[in-house]
Amino acid sequence: MNRLISSRISNSLLRTSLVRPMTTASAGPLVEQVEKNWINLPEQEKRVVVEKLETIMKNDWNAVDLQDKRAIYYIDYGSYGFRTPISQKGEGLKIFLYTTSIIGASIFTSYMIHVFFGSRPPTMTKEWQEESNEYARSQNNNPITGVSSKGYTGTGFVHQV
Repeated sequence: MNRLISSRISNSLLRTSLVRPMTTASAGPLVEQVEKNWINLPEQEKRVVVEKLETIMKNDWNAVDLQDKRAIYYIDYGSYGFRTPISQKGEGLKIFLYTTSIIGASIFTSYMIHVFFGSRPPTMTKEWQEESNEYARSQNNNPITGVSSKGYTGTGFVHQV
């Protein structure tokens, strides 16, 4: 019984000794303004900041300063580099108007095609579809479940229009 208690105590002491000591101060002045200056920082300073933040992340996450958490989040998921938004602020109305005009132009084009070339193609007439059924039967098209099968009761290619 004493061995069990002593092993638990030694395990807890071992765990607390393995945790790196956390400073109460932030990771440094570079981290404070990382959101504003990250793009303009030289690569060497970026590596220094990332290394500082990596050592901070190895400790207890609840003890990490809010400013450091924000810097870690920005470096991992910030809108810089290839994640820079394509559209800038205030361009939402312009994008909406262009999209609406393109959709309107496509609807107008479809309507004009309908007006100039008639309402439906000749393959949509009932006579054409009945002839398609006859052709399918003569070619033995889908003999198991289709038009050519024995006892077929469906409409085949004839659709209600």
